[in-house]
Amino acid sequence: MTRSAARGKATPMEPLFAWTRETCAIYPVQNVRIEQQPQHGTASIATVNVKLPASFGVCAGTNVDMPWVVYQSAGTFSGADHFTVSWVSHATVLENTSRYQFYDVAVTVR
Repeated sequence: MTRSAARGKATPMEPLFAWTRETCAIYPVQNVRIEQQPQHGTASIATVNVKLPASFGVCAGTNVDMPWVVYQSAGTFSGADHFTVSWVSHATVLENTSRYQFYDVAVTVR
């Protein structure tokens, strides 16, 4: 999936959280790393305050602080860029394992 970013502005790209429908509690994903920085900007992890959308059911409209991957293009760059993020994914209790998940993010800077 390709995300859009405004040239030179820090733009939240991808939320890094799990949540519970019963309490609307947000649980940050653990051990997040930027595995590959974008060639034409920077990617970082930052806390962003957002209002949960309708897809969150009874939690919709709740303001929460949650970690996001944030992208910012360098200078006046516009065009295609990309970076890779990883985090620990905990498998089921029966497996008792955890492993890194990798996610490539394509960005179109305008």
